[in-house]
Amino acid sequence: MRYNMDYFIRTTNETHKQTVHAFWRTLRDKGDIYLGKYEGWYSVSDESFLTSQNVTDGVDKNGKPCKISLESGHVVSWVEEENYMFRLSAFRDRLLDYYHSNPNCIVPEFRRREVIRTVEKGLFDLSVSRKREAVQN
Repeated sequence: MRYNMDYFIRTTNETHKQTVHAFWRTLRDKGDIYLGKYEGWYSVSDESFLTSQNVTDGVDKNGKPCKISLESGHVVSWVEEENYMFRLSAFRDRLLDYYHSNPNCIVPEFRRREVIRTVEKGLFDLSVSRKREAVQN
């Protein structure tokens, strides 16, 4: 693939759609994407899934107790839904080998060590889809 940092593209662009579909099929055919169940915190405002370490107790705009994202401060809710998952956990050893073999791949050095420590603790598979009705709310 060729990349050009000056080329603006919309996600509705037909070339983009075709590229994403081809990439998705490649990942699926390799077993790196699978249909699974996601359970966890989700921020509608941020459109992101969060771990329990990324949320804290808070209050909403009505003063009602809730969970909020530590990063954005937005209210999060617990969701359980069938999603496509990316098998990130399968890449732990390959990532660690790469980080150790390529000391300049992440700079500054203290950030590289931080990433290595995080990966060594274990990686979780990532939800990479949402049901259409969940997105349109």
